[in-house]
Amino acid sequence: MPSTTSFESRERAECLLRNATASLRPGGHVLFTTVDDGALRAGVGSGFVFTNGVFEITFPDRHAIHWEREYGLQYDFLLPGAVASVPEFVVRPDVLKGLAGEVGLECIVEENFVPFIQRHLDDPKWGALKSGTFGALAKRLHTSDIAIAPEEWDICGLYKVYVFQAGDPGE
Repeated sequence: MPSTTSFESRERAECLLRNATASLRPGGHVLFTTVDDGALRAGVGSGFVFTNGVFEITFPDRHAIHWEREYGLQYDFLLPGAVASVPEFVVRPDVLKGLAGEVGLECIVEENFVPFIQRHLDDPKWGALKSGTFGALAKRLHTSDIAIAPEEWDICGLYKVYVFQAGDPGE
């Protein structure tokens, strides 16, 4: 999962993609989760703060949010009691897919995290989702006595899943 701090600059984003693909074989896949810039825009609206009582996102530049920036559009994410306020950067889909194309990756899935995880959680093709971070979420989703609160789903809905497939270097 790439850190959105990788999109502070083009150089950092290129480094992320080179590292992510260094050992990827032709036809191999890499899954990224990043902030869903559309969900973030909708949540912020015309203000500079987006909160639901569980998380808070603040844009430090109170004059304007420059959505057109390819790199360096910073916001601060706070999850009280779990994540201190950390700077993150908006990841524009066109920029991510363009850079990925430069290293031989084709985007085969681009979807908000919530519908993606709901649809693919039990699909054997996506069995790897049951390990790591996704595995912890899967356990919570499939345990009847533990539910994810709507406010927590709001956090999940702030992210987007991209699946890229490596092409054949000879193509």
